[in-house]
Amino acid sequence: LTCRRALASLDKAILNGDAAKVELDLAKLSSLMHLASALVMCGIWKGIGRRILMRSAEASFLDSLGKAVSKGLAKPGEVRGVNGNMFVRLDPTIKALADEESTKAALFSRALRAIQQGSGTTKINLEAQDLSGIPEVLRKAWASRLGSYAVWRNSEFSLYPNKDTLERVMPYLQRRETRQQIFRAFYENADKSKCHEAALELLQIRQKRARQMGYASWSEYSLRNLSVNNMDDAWQLLDSAWADIRQSLAPVNRKMMEVAITQGRLQKPQGKSSGKARSELEGMEQIDEAFYRSIATRRIDMFKLAEYLPSTTALEGLLSVASQAYGVRLSEIKLDPVSSGMDSNITVVEVRDDSPAARRLGYIYVMHGSPDGSLLPGAMLMTAGHVALNLNQQKASIGSTKLLTFEEATNIAHELGHAVHMLCQCCPSVDFHDQ
Repeated sequence: LTCRRALASLDKAILNGDAAKVELDLAKLSSLMHLASALVMCGIWKGIGRRILMRSAEASFLDSLGKAVSKGLAKPGEVRGVNGNMFVRLDPTIKALADEESTKAALFSRALRAIQQGSGTTKINLEAQDLSGIPEVLRKAWASRLGSYAVWRNSEFSLYPNKDTLERVMPYLQRRETRQQIFRAFYENADKSKCHEAALELLQIRQKRARQMGYASWSEYSLRNLSVNNMDDAWQLLDSAWADIRQSLAPVNRKMMEVAITQGRLQKPQGKSSGKARSELEGMEQIDEAFYRSIATRRIDMFKLAEYLPSTTALEGLLSVASQAYGVRLSEIKLDPVSSGMDSNITVVEVRDDSPAARRLGYIYVMHGSPDGSLLPGAMLMTAGHVALNLNQQKASIGSTKLLTFEEATNIAHELGHAVHMLCQCCPSVDFHDQ
């Protein structure tokens, strides 16, 4: 209904030849459509009808935009708040390719999410000795609260081979056979997800689109508005960064190799060592890299001594720390899920400026795990004053408390910084994402 009213106002402005009103209504409609997409991605707007409504709204928007362009009331690149791709889509041929690209991008994102979440995989059943090196307080998240009374379980612990498990287990798990089991299950699922095929199809359609718009490649098209705006300069920058990274990694890589040789996982090289000092980790398998890196950097010691933070309590402390770090006031708003309609999985945080006036900047919707598992982790500007922050956390077993590692807590504080930045920006949400 809001889109319909905005469309009616836009059509009236076009009829009257009011360029200022046309620009205002176009920006409003564009923001509304972006908000609709964000609501779908966050799993808040559900149902089959949403696709029909969104396609209808987009078709009407493009029709009105075409009228405004034909009458000289809107020019590409000059209408604030309207994505430049919307003007491109006025050409039927380009629109068809853009629609096909959107479809391919959605398929690729779906395949990527399936890998990260371990969708379609079966749980890996493990015993306590299989999880040697993982503190008991963290292991509880993969156990049943009923203990031995949970007769339907095949083992004491069960976990999905997803990204969360891989990041928590691989650097610290001492039993190599278990690391290998989790690693293989994760990448076998990646092969089954058809992610490679989806990525190739997306790259092919993007290459076709770029050439249709007069660019040699999609890379050239993507770089067009950046300070590094050509492929030669981009490669030079990446090569320079990689040279610095390799130099900084060399001491850690040497230490990793020494630890692996000491533990009998690798053979000591014969003869004189090269100048590289085996900095390229020759012979070390991927299932061992994260584990030996955690030993070489002493992360494994910090992991053993770490205090694991209950998710709910930690979030309160992180809001306080972020308030001081970012010069704002972050405070949780307690909402009743029944009366508000807000998903119980979402924590609503009000953000105010840290000034005597305490001006409200907006709201952050912290999703501890996206409602339908469709949103990738991180912050996303939904519309002016509203940011969705998906933590993409794996749920603890029923009756258990979700615990955060120090790294996870640090990452939440980092993402809160992105969210505050998005609330402080002054341009429309569409312009913000274009940049």
